[in-house]
Amino acid sequence: MSRDPERTWAAHETPTPLEPAVPVRTGPPWTVVVVMSSVILVWGAAFSGIKVLLETLSPGGLTAGRLVISAIVFTVMLPFLGSGKPRREPGDLWRLVVIGLTGAAGYHLAINWGEQYISAGVASLVVATMPVMVAVLAATVLKERLGRTGVLGVLVALAGVTLLVLGSEGGLQARSVIGVLVTLLAPACWAVYTTVSKPLSARYDGVRLNLLGAWLGAVIVLPLGFGDVSRLGSLDGRGWFWLLYLGIFSSAVSYVAYVWALQRWTASGVASFVYLVPVSSLVWAWLLLGEVPAPLSLVGGGAVIAGVILVQRR
Repeated sequence: MSRDPERTWAAHETPTPLEPAVPVRTGPPWTVVVVMSSVILVWGAAFSGIKVLLETLSPGGLTAGRLVISAIVFTVMLPFLGSGKPRREPGDLWRLVVIGLTGAAGYHLAINWGEQYISAGVASLVVATMPVMVAVLAATVLKERLGRTGVLGVLVALAGVTLLVLGSEGGLQARSVIGVLVTLLAPACWAVYTTVSKPLSARYDGVRLNLLGAWLGAVIVLPLGFGDVSRLGSLDGRGWFWLLYLGIFSSAVSYVAYVWALQRWTASGVASFVYLVPVSSLVWAWLLLGEVPAPLSLVGGGAVIAGVILVQRR
Protein backbone atom coordinates (compact mmCIF):
# COMPACT_ATOMS: atom_id res chain seq x y z
CA MET A 1 0.00 0.00 0.00
CA SER A 2 1.41 3.44 -0.94
CA ARG A 3 1.76 6.07 1.75
CA ASP A 4 -0.10 9.40 1.46
CA PRO A 5 2.65 12.06 1.00
CA GLU A 6 0.49 14.83 2.51
CA ARG A 7 -0.20 12.82 5.66
CA THR A 8 3.46 11.86 5.90
CA TRP A 9 4.49 15.56 5.66
CA ALA A 10 1.92 16.61 8.28
CA ALA A 11 3.10 13.94 10.71
CA HIS A 12 6.68 15.01 10.19
CA GLU A 13 5.91 18.69 10.85
CA THR A 14 3.83 18.11 14.01
CA PRO A 15 5.91 19.34 16.98
CA THR A 16 6.78 16.82 19.65
CA PRO A 17 5.74 17.36 23.29
CA LEU A 18 9.35 18.31 24.06
CA GLU A 19 9.25 21.35 21.80
CA PRO A 20 8.29 24.67 23.42
CA ALA A 21 4.82 25.95 22.58
CA VAL A 22 5.97 29.59 22.67
CA PRO A 23 9.35 31.31 22.28
CA VAL A 24 11.43 31.62 25.42
CA ARG A 25 11.71 35.27 26.46
CA THR A 26 15.24 36.48 27.25
CA GLY A 27 14.24 39.80 28.81
CA PRO A 28 11.30 41.73 30.19
CA PRO A 29 8.60 43.10 27.86
CA TRP A 30 9.45 46.59 26.64
CA THR A 31 6.33 47.90 28.37
CA VAL A 32 7.70 46.74 31.73
CA VAL A 33 10.98 48.53 31.01
CA VAL A 34 9.15 51.76 30.14
CA VAL A 35 6.83 51.63 33.17
CA MET A 36 9.55 50.75 35.68
CA SER A 37 11.89 53.40 34.23
CA SER A 38 9.13 55.95 34.87
CA VAL A 39 8.69 54.64 38.41
CA ILE A 40 12.42 54.97 39.06
CA LEU A 41 12.38 58.58 37.85
CA VAL A 42 9.51 59.35 40.24
CA TRP A 43 11.19 57.61 43.19
CA GLY A 44 14.51 59.30 42.47
CA ALA A 45 12.97 62.75 42.84
CA ALA A 46 11.21 61.67 46.05
CA PHE A 47 14.47 61.72 48.03
CA SER A 48 14.77 65.46 47.42
CA GLY A 49 11.21 65.91 48.69
CA ILE A 50 11.88 63.86 51.83
CA LYS A 51 14.92 65.99 52.59
CA VAL A 52 12.92 69.19 52.23
CA LEU A 53 9.98 68.00 54.35
CA LEU A 54 12.14 66.64 57.19
CA GLU A 55 13.23 70.24 57.83
CA THR A 56 9.69 70.92 59.08
CA LEU A 57 8.01 67.60 59.81
CA SER A 58 9.04 64.66 61.97
CA PRO A 59 9.56 61.23 60.35
CA GLY A 60 6.25 60.07 61.86
CA GLY A 61 4.38 63.14 60.66
CA LEU A 62 5.86 62.89 57.16
CA THR A 63 4.99 59.18 56.93
CA ALA A 64 1.45 59.72 58.23
CA GLY A 65 0.74 62.59 55.84
CA ARG A 66 2.12 60.66 52.89
CA LEU A 67 0.09 57.51 53.67
CA VAL A 68 -3.16 59.38 54.29
CA ILE A 69 -2.85 61.12 50.92
CA SER A 70 -2.03 57.85 49.11
CA ALA A 71 -4.93 56.04 50.83
CA ILE A 72 -7.34 58.77 49.68
CA VAL A 73 -5.98 58.51 46.12
CA PHE A 74 -6.47 54.72 46.09
CA THR A 75 -10.04 55.19 47.34
CA VAL A 76 -10.80 57.79 44.64
CA MET A 77 -9.35 55.52 41.93
CA LEU A 78 -11.38 52.46 42.99
CA PRO A 79 -14.76 53.40 41.38
CA PHE A 80 -13.04 54.05 38.03
CA LEU A 81 -11.63 50.54 37.69
CA GLY A 82 -13.18 48.71 34.78
CA SER A 83 -12.28 45.20 35.95
CA GLY A 84 -14.54 43.19 38.22
CA LYS A 85 -13.84 42.28 41.81
CA PRO A 86 -10.91 39.87 42.24
CA ARG A 87 -11.44 36.23 43.11
CA ARG A 88 -10.68 36.00 46.81
CA GLU A 89 -9.00 32.95 48.24
CA PRO A 90 -8.35 31.81 51.83
CA GLY A 91 -5.40 33.69 53.30
CA ASP A 92 -5.76 36.78 51.10
CA LEU A 93 -6.77 39.01 54.01
CA TRP A 94 -3.66 38.39 56.08
CA ARG A 95 -1.50 38.79 52.97
CA LEU A 96 -3.08 42.19 52.28
CA VAL A 97 -2.41 43.13 55.91
CA VAL A 98 1.25 42.12 55.52
CA ILE A 99 1.45 44.24 52.36
CA GLY A 100 0.20 47.26 54.31
CA LEU A 101 2.50 46.72 57.28
CA THR A 102 5.59 46.31 55.10
CA GLY A 103 5.11 48.30 51.89
CA ALA A 104 3.26 51.22 53.48
CA ALA A 105 4.00 51.74 57.18
CA GLY A 106 7.24 49.78 57.62
CA TYR A 107 9.16 50.92 54.55
CA HIS A 108 8.40 54.65 54.74
CA LEU A 109 8.75 54.99 58.50
CA ALA A 110 12.08 53.14 58.53
CA ILE A 111 13.67 55.18 55.76
CA ASN A 112 12.34 58.54 57.03
CA TRP A 113 13.51 57.88 60.59
CA GLY A 114 16.86 56.44 59.54
CA GLU A 115 17.82 59.36 57.29
CA GLN A 116 18.01 61.57 60.38
CA TYR A 117 21.14 59.72 61.51
CA ILE A 118 22.89 58.63 58.30
CA SER A 119 23.98 60.35 55.13
CA ALA A 120 22.05 60.02 51.90
CA GLY A 121 24.94 57.89 50.60
CA VAL A 122 24.55 55.31 53.36
CA ALA A 123 20.77 55.34 52.88
CA SER A 124 21.17 54.68 49.15
CA LEU A 125 23.60 51.84 49.80
CA VAL A 126 21.31 50.26 52.40
CA VAL A 127 18.22 50.52 50.17
CA ALA A 128 20.22 49.02 47.29
CA THR A 129 20.37 45.72 49.20
CA MET A 130 16.63 45.28 48.57
CA PRO A 131 16.90 43.51 45.19
CA VAL A 132 19.28 40.99 46.80
CA MET A 133 16.73 40.33 49.55
CA VAL A 134 13.98 39.95 46.94
CA ALA A 135 16.12 37.53 44.93
CA VAL A 136 16.68 35.36 48.02
CA LEU A 137 12.99 35.41 49.03
CA ALA A 138 11.82 34.83 45.46
CA ALA A 139 14.14 31.84 45.11
CA THR A 140 12.88 30.42 48.41
CA VAL A 141 9.17 31.23 48.22
CA LEU A 142 8.40 31.71 44.52
CA LYS A 143 11.03 29.27 43.16
CA GLU A 144 12.56 31.93 40.91
CA ARG A 145 16.16 31.53 39.84
CA LEU A 146 18.54 34.30 38.80
CA GLY A 147 21.13 32.08 37.16
CA ARG A 148 24.82 32.94 36.79
CA THR A 149 24.19 36.00 34.63
CA GLY A 150 21.61 37.31 37.10
CA VAL A 151 23.93 36.82 40.07
CA LEU A 152 26.72 38.60 38.17
CA GLY A 153 24.33 41.45 37.45
CA VAL A 154 23.41 41.76 41.15
CA LEU A 155 27.10 41.94 42.12
CA VAL A 156 27.92 44.50 39.40
CA ALA A 157 24.96 46.68 40.41
CA LEU A 158 25.92 46.56 44.11
CA ALA A 159 29.50 47.51 43.22
CA GLY A 160 28.17 50.37 41.11
CA VAL A 161 26.01 51.68 43.95
CA THR A 162 29.05 51.57 46.24
CA LEU A 163 31.12 53.62 43.77
CA LEU A 164 28.24 56.05 43.30
CA VAL A 165 27.95 56.58 47.06
CA LEU A 166 31.70 56.99 47.56
CA GLY A 167 31.72 59.72 44.93
CA SER A 168 28.72 61.57 46.33
CA GLU A 169 28.73 64.49 48.71
CA GLY A 170 28.54 63.21 52.26
CA GLY A 171 29.86 59.80 51.30
CA LEU A 172 29.51 57.02 53.85
CA GLN A 173 28.65 58.85 57.07
CA ALA A 174 26.58 57.50 59.94
CA ARG A 175 26.09 59.13 63.33
CA SER A 176 24.30 56.12 64.76
CA VAL A 177 24.54 52.36 64.30
CA ILE A 178 20.88 52.18 65.27
CA GLY A 179 20.11 54.54 62.40
CA VAL A 180 21.74 52.12 59.97
CA LEU A 181 19.87 49.15 61.44
CA VAL A 182 16.51 50.95 61.31
CA THR A 183 17.14 51.99 57.70
CA LEU A 184 17.94 48.36 56.91
CA LEU A 185 14.34 47.54 57.84
CA ALA A 186 13.20 49.55 54.78
CA PRO A 187 14.61 47.19 52.10
CA ALA A 188 13.63 44.19 54.21
CA CYS A 189 10.04 45.44 54.33
CA TRP A 190 9.98 46.14 50.60
CA ALA A 191 11.39 42.67 49.84
CA VAL A 192 8.52 41.10 51.81
CA TYR A 193 6.04 43.44 50.09
CA THR A 194 7.30 42.38 46.64
CA THR A 195 7.35 38.66 47.41
CA VAL A 196 3.85 38.65 48.93
CA SER A 197 2.42 40.89 46.19
CA LYS A 198 3.75 38.79 43.29
CA PRO A 199 1.27 35.85 43.55
CA LEU A 200 -1.62 38.16 44.48
CA SER A 201 -0.98 40.32 41.42
CA ALA A 202 -2.41 37.53 39.26
CA ARG A 203 -5.85 38.23 40.77
CA TYR A 204 -5.67 41.77 42.17
CA ASP A 205 -5.02 45.03 40.35
CA GLY A 206 -2.61 47.55 41.85
CA VAL A 207 -5.36 49.66 43.46
CA ARG A 208 -7.18 46.83 45.25
CA LEU A 209 -3.88 45.25 46.26
CA ASN A 210 -2.70 48.42 48.02
CA LEU A 211 -5.97 50.01 49.19
CA LEU A 212 -6.37 48.10 52.47
CA GLY A 213 -2.66 48.31 53.21
CA ALA A 214 -2.53 52.06 52.66
CA TRP A 215 -5.37 52.73 55.11
CA LEU A 216 -3.98 50.22 57.61
CA GLY A 217 -0.55 51.82 57.42
CA ALA A 218 -2.05 55.30 57.78
CA VAL A 219 -4.01 54.29 60.89
CA ILE A 220 -0.92 52.72 62.47
CA VAL A 221 1.37 55.69 61.79
CA LEU A 222 -1.21 58.46 62.34
CA PRO A 223 -0.64 58.69 66.14
CA LEU A 224 3.02 59.49 65.42
CA GLY A 225 1.92 62.47 63.34
CA PHE A 226 -0.46 64.15 65.79
CA GLY A 227 2.32 66.42 67.01
CA ASP A 228 2.91 67.65 63.46
CA VAL A 229 -0.61 68.93 62.82
CA SER A 230 0.38 72.46 63.84
CA ARG A 231 3.53 72.24 61.69
CA LEU A 232 1.50 71.71 58.53
CA GLY A 233 0.62 75.39 58.67
CA SER A 234 4.33 76.17 58.46
CA LEU A 235 4.73 74.42 55.12
CA ASP A 236 5.23 76.78 52.21
CA GLY A 237 4.21 76.10 48.62
CA ARG A 238 7.28 73.97 47.97
CA GLY A 239 6.61 71.89 51.07
CA TRP A 240 2.99 71.20 50.10
CA PHE A 241 4.08 70.35 46.56
CA TRP A 242 6.48 67.70 47.84
CA LEU A 243 3.99 66.29 50.34
CA LEU A 244 1.37 65.89 47.61
CA TYR A 245 4.02 64.55 45.22
CA LEU A 246 5.08 61.86 47.72
CA GLY A 247 1.50 60.84 48.52
CA ILE A 248 0.05 60.89 44.99
CA PHE A 249 2.89 59.95 42.65
CA SER A 250 5.66 58.35 44.71
CA SER A 251 3.25 56.19 46.73
CA ALA A 252 -0.14 55.70 45.04
CA VAL A 253 0.55 55.92 41.29
CA SER A 254 3.98 54.28 41.49
CA TYR A 255 2.67 51.42 43.62
CA VAL A 256 -0.04 50.67 41.04
CA ALA A 257 2.62 50.70 38.30
CA TYR A 258 4.91 48.43 40.36
CA VAL A 259 2.14 45.83 40.77
CA TRP A 260 1.35 46.14 37.04
CA ALA A 261 4.99 45.22 36.32
CA LEU A 262 4.84 42.29 38.77
CA GLN A 263 1.91 40.93 36.76
CA ARG A 264 4.14 40.75 33.67
CA TRP A 265 7.63 39.92 34.92
CA THR A 266 9.42 38.08 37.72
CA ALA A 267 9.65 39.54 41.23
CA SER A 268 13.46 39.56 41.23
CA GLY A 269 13.55 41.11 37.74
CA VAL A 270 11.17 43.94 38.65
CA ALA A 271 12.95 44.55 41.97
CA SER A 272 16.32 44.87 40.22
CA PHE A 273 15.15 48.18 38.71
CA VAL A 274 15.42 49.64 42.24
CA TYR A 275 19.21 49.65 41.75
CA LEU A 276 18.59 52.60 39.44
CA VAL A 277 17.03 54.75 42.18
CA PRO A 278 20.40 56.19 43.34
CA VAL A 279 21.25 56.96 39.72
CA SER A 280 17.90 58.70 39.30
CA SER A 281 18.49 60.68 42.50
CA LEU A 282 21.90 61.75 41.19
CA VAL A 283 20.39 62.99 37.92
CA TRP A 284 17.59 64.90 39.67
CA ALA A 285 20.05 66.53 42.08
CA TRP A 286 22.15 67.56 39.07
CA LEU A 287 19.18 69.04 37.18
CA LEU A 288 17.23 70.61 40.06
CA LEU A 289 19.87 71.49 42.63
CA GLY A 290 22.91 72.03 40.44
CA GLU A 291 24.90 69.31 42.24
CA VAL A 292 27.45 68.19 39.67
CA PRO A 293 28.28 64.48 40.16
CA ALA A 294 31.86 63.42 40.72
CA PRO A 295 33.59 61.24 38.07
CA LEU A 296 33.51 58.27 40.46
CA SER A 297 29.74 58.61 40.77
CA LEU A 298 29.38 58.60 36.99
CA VAL A 299 31.40 55.38 36.79
CA GLY A 300 29.26 53.88 39.55
CA GLY A 301 26.06 54.91 37.77
CA GLY A 302 27.25 53.21 34.58
CA ALA A 303 28.03 50.03 36.50
CA VAL A 304 24.56 50.06 38.08
CA ILE A 305 22.89 50.31 34.68
CA ALA A 306 25.08 47.48 33.34
CA GLY A 307 24.20 45.32 36.33
CA VAL A 308 20.47 45.85 35.88
CA ILE A 309 20.76 44.93 32.18
CA LEU A 310 22.53 41.70 33.13
CA VAL A 311 19.82 40.80 35.63
CA GLN A 312 17.08 41.42 33.07
CA ARG A 313 18.81 39.26 30.44
CA ARG A 314 19.70 36.37 32.73
